[in-house]
Amino acid sequence: MLSTMQRSMRLRGFGHTQRRWFSLHKKDLQRLVGLLGTLLIRSYERAEKIYTAMRLRGYGRLKRPPAQPKADAGSWFLTATVVAIAIVFFTTELLIS
Repeated sequence: MLSTMQRSMRLRGFGHTQRRWFSLHKKDLQRLVGLLGTLLIRSYERAEKIYTAMRLRGYGRLKRPPAQPKADAGSWFLTATVVAIAIVFFTTELLIS
């Protein structure tokens, strides 16, 4: 894709003059930024089409759903601790104001 876009820019007259790489003019920089932006958008759209096509063909589907994580005693304790701290902050805020 990049080589196609570079060829089209060259055919439209970009880069025909012999300049050093550090002496780019404002118009040249605008064209290069436009090239990079267009390249990004086109590559994103192409990747999206490929992803959709592969999903339609069945790639990426799991044979069985993943197992749900189970809550143990440590998870319940940490949840209760966080809720208690939140209640303490809330009540102290009410008492102060």
